[in-house]
Amino acid sequence: MRRLIAVAIAGLVLGGHPHAQRPAGQIVVNPTGTSATWFFDQSASSLATIQQTYSYRYYIDANTTPIALPVTCAEPPSGSGYPCQGQMSTIASGSHDYTLEVVCSSGCTPSSTKALPVSYNLAGNNGLVAPTGLRVESASGSQIPPLASIVDGAGATWTQGAPPAACPPSVASSHPPSDCAPQMRNGTVVGLGSSILYKNATVYVQGPSGTETHWWKYNGPNDWTDVGTAKP
Repeated sequence: MRRLIAVAIAGLVLGGHPHAQRPAGQIVVNPTGTSATWFFDQSASSLATIQQTYSYRYYIDANTTPIALPVTCAEPPSGSGYPCQGQMSTIASGSHDYTLEVVCSSGCTPSSTKALPVSYNLAGNNGLVAPTGLRVESASGSQIPPLASIVDGAGATWTQGAPPAACPPSVASSHPPSDCAPQMRNGTVVGLGSSILYKNATVYVQGPSGTETHWWKYNGPNDWTDVGTAKP
């Protein structure tokens, strides 16, 4: 019967020494910038044992809710410990203790074990940056106007600029300037029209087509499909 050996921690990014547990702090999910990554050595009978039967999770301070940690391990260059690493998806602002736990799905006694806590400080030279520019996909049916902006499923932000003094010469005789306002995706003009509609994960722009106003489906840069005069 294989026996699970306690995890030996090599250290977190800019790791530290175990100390008394601290109170929980602000949780930062999926941080940008330099990631906080576990690096450790795992004792096991083989790499296949780790890959097939072991899973990992971690705890912040005294919190009892585990957070899953995807881990990859490799054959050791020397010695008996398999070098492993896993990137944390949730990090607490400030200085905190992180405890790594390994769980064995079968054939192990005990079935799980925790390493000693390792300290990590989300500050100073760690290079961890909280997310900026947060945005959420707009609801189906969102429209400009009356909205000032729309966020599509790719995270792009759509806005409409002020109408020009006149439409381009090709349609100026049959369309008012309000039909030719700049339609912008992430600040870049991608078309002209009077309205932007986001419906069923698709962006449509209402713009001039000959003497009529049609709805145009956005497929990608410089790629539009005329879907007719009826609103999608």
